[in-house]
Amino acid sequence: DAPGLPERQRSLRGALFASWELLPEAERAAFARLGVFASGASLEAAEAVCGRDALDRLSRLIDASLVRRVERHGRSRYVLLESMRAFALERLAERGDEEHARALHAAAMLAFAARAAPFLTDAARDSEWHARCGTSTTISWPRSSGRANGGTGVTTLRLLAGVRLCWLRSGGRWEGIDWAMTGLGLIDPGDAELRAEGLVAAGSLGSDLPTRHAEAETWLSEALELAGRLDRLDLTMASLTALSCASARGGRPEDAGAFS
Repeated sequence: DAPGLPERQRSLRGALFASWELLPEAERAAFARLGVFASGASLEAAEAVCGRDALDRLSRLIDASLVRRVERHGRSRYVLLESMRAFALERLAERGDEEHARALHAAAMLAFAARAAPFLTDAARDSEWHARCGTSTTISWPRSSGRANGGTGVTTLRLLAGVRLCWLRSGGRWEGIDWAMTGLGLIDPGDAELRAEGLVAAGSLGSDLPTRHAEAETWLSEALELAGRLDRLDLTMASLTALSCASARGGRPEDAGAFS
C-alpha cells in the first residue's frame, strides 16, 4: 500500500498488484528480473537474466499486459513501462533476488560488449552492431551503475571499454564520460591498469568536446604515464591519438603534431 501517492497512482499500483497476484511463480520471477533493464532487453539478454525459457515467460507476460514487445533495428526487445519497471524492482528486492539478478545482468552486458567490440573498429564500422549497441548496452545498463545499482567500478569500466567506439560516433560522449568517472571512483586506486583504461576511455570521449578537452588532456596525460609504466603499447597509442585531438581542439596544433 502507498497512501501518500495520488489516487491515480494508487489505482495503478492496485491494478499491478492484482496482476502480480495472478502470475505463476515462474512469471513473477521473470517479471521482477526484467526490471534490471533500464530500457528493455533483447531476447538473448532476457534469457541470460531470466532463464533459458524466458521466451515462454515473456509471451505470457505480454498476454497479461505487463510487458511490451517492440521492434528496434529489426530485432525484438521486451520493454517495461517505467511505472511497471519501478514495481518490478520493488518485487525483485522484496524477493531477495536483486543482487543475483544484477550480477547476471552485468555478466550479460559484458559478454555483449566483448562480442561487439571487433565490429566497432574503424576497419569494421558495422552499422548493425552500432545500432545494437545503442539499444542493447548503453540504454539497458543504468548510467549511474555504481554500488547502489548493483554495479562495480570494474564492471562499469569494462562495459565502457567495449562500447566506447560506438559512443564516439553516436553522440553518447557525455554519458560515456559520466560512466568513466563513476567507474574510476569505485575501483581500487592502486589498480593502475584498470585506471589507465578508464582514463583513456574518458579522455577519448572528451577530447573532441569543446568544453571537456582540457579535462581530457589531464586524464590522457595520466593514462599515458601509466601506460608507459605498464608497458601497454595499445594504451600508449590510444592516449597519444586522443591527446592529439584534444590539443587541436584546444587551439594548439603544434602540440597536436607532437602527439601524432
